[in-house]
Amino acid sequence: MDDQSHNIAVRDPAEFQSFAVEAFASRRVSGWPFSRFDISSRELRVRLSFPWLTTRSEQAAAIRAVIVTRRFGDMCCSRFDDAGG
Repeated sequence: MDDQSHNIAVRDPAEFQSFAVEAFASRRVSGWPFSRFDISSRELRVRLSFPWLTTRSEQAAAIRAVIVTRRFGDMCCSRFDDAGG
Protein backbone atom coordinates (compact mmCIF):
# COMPACT_ATOMS: atom_id res chain seq x y z
CA MET A 1 0.00 0.00 0.00
CA ASP A 2 2.98 2.33 0.44
CA ASP A 3 3.43 2.55 -3.30
CA GLN A 4 -0.19 3.79 -3.62
CA SER A 5 -0.08 6.35 -0.81
CA HIS A 6 1.06 9.18 -3.09
CA ASN A 7 -2.23 8.96 -5.04
CA ILE A 8 -4.91 8.95 -2.35
CA ALA A 9 -7.84 10.57 -4.15
CA VAL A 10 -10.42 7.85 -4.73
CA ARG A 11 -12.93 9.00 -7.31
CA ASP A 12 -14.61 5.81 -8.51
CA PRO A 13 -17.35 4.62 -6.09
CA ALA A 14 -16.82 1.07 -7.39
CA GLU A 15 -13.46 1.03 -5.56
CA PHE A 16 -15.28 1.12 -2.20
CA GLN A 17 -16.88 -1.66 -0.17
CA SER A 18 -19.91 -0.06 1.46
CA PHE A 19 -21.70 -1.21 4.64
CA ALA A 20 -24.90 0.02 6.31
CA VAL A 21 -24.05 0.98 9.91
CA GLU A 22 -25.05 3.11 12.87
CA ALA A 23 -22.39 5.82 12.90
CA PHE A 24 -21.16 8.63 15.12
CA ALA A 25 -19.15 11.57 13.79
CA SER A 26 -18.23 14.05 16.51
CA ARG A 27 -21.54 14.69 18.29
CA ARG A 28 -23.71 13.63 15.38
CA VAL A 29 -25.24 10.19 15.03
CA SER A 30 -27.25 8.51 12.32
CA GLY A 31 -28.85 5.11 12.78
CA TRP A 32 -28.77 1.97 10.72
CA PRO A 33 -29.46 1.69 7.75
CA PHE A 34 -29.15 5.40 7.02
CA SER A 35 -25.38 5.61 7.60
CA ARG A 36 -22.72 4.08 5.40
CA PHE A 37 -19.16 2.97 6.16
CA ASP A 38 -17.09 2.88 2.97
CA ILE A 39 -13.72 1.12 2.81
CA SER A 40 -11.12 1.25 0.06
CA SER A 41 -7.41 0.47 0.00
CA ARG A 42 -6.66 4.21 0.17
CA GLU A 43 -9.41 5.74 2.30
CA LEU A 44 -12.02 5.13 5.02
CA ARG A 45 -15.23 7.14 4.82
CA VAL A 46 -18.28 7.47 7.08
CA ARG A 47 -21.41 9.02 5.62
CA LEU A 48 -24.23 10.14 7.88
CA SER A 49 -27.33 10.65 5.80
CA PHE A 50 -30.59 11.39 7.56
CA PRO A 51 -30.79 13.91 9.25
CA TRP A 52 -27.21 15.26 9.03
CA LEU A 53 -25.88 14.70 5.50
CA THR A 54 -22.30 14.68 6.82
CA THR A 55 -19.26 12.86 5.40
CA ARG A 56 -16.00 12.20 7.24
CA SER A 57 -13.07 10.55 5.48
CA GLU A 58 -9.45 9.79 6.25
CA GLN A 59 -6.61 8.65 4.08
CA ALA A 60 -5.20 5.23 4.88
CA ALA A 61 -1.70 6.65 5.33
CA ALA A 62 -2.92 8.88 8.20
CA ILE A 63 -4.63 6.11 10.22
CA ARG A 64 -2.47 4.98 13.13
CA ALA A 65 -4.77 2.43 14.79
CA VAL A 66 -8.12 0.70 14.40
CA ILE A 67 -9.72 -0.36 17.70
CA VAL A 68 -12.61 -2.83 17.57
CA THR A 69 -14.55 -3.67 20.75
CA ARG A 70 -17.63 -5.79 21.30
CA ARG A 71 -20.57 -4.06 22.96
CA PHE A 72 -24.07 -5.17 23.87
CA GLY A 73 -23.82 -8.77 22.74
CA ASP A 74 -23.23 -9.01 18.99
CA MET A 75 -22.68 -5.31 18.24
CA CYS A 76 -19.11 -4.19 17.47
CA CYS A 77 -17.74 -0.69 17.88
CA SER A 78 -14.87 0.46 15.63
CA ARG A 79 -12.77 3.52 16.39
CA PHE A 80 -10.03 5.01 14.27
CA ASP A 81 -7.04 6.95 15.56
CA ASP A 82 -5.54 9.19 12.92
CA ALA A 83 -2.58 11.52 12.79
CA GLY A 84 -4.85 14.49 13.56
CA GLY A 85 -6.29 12.89 16.68
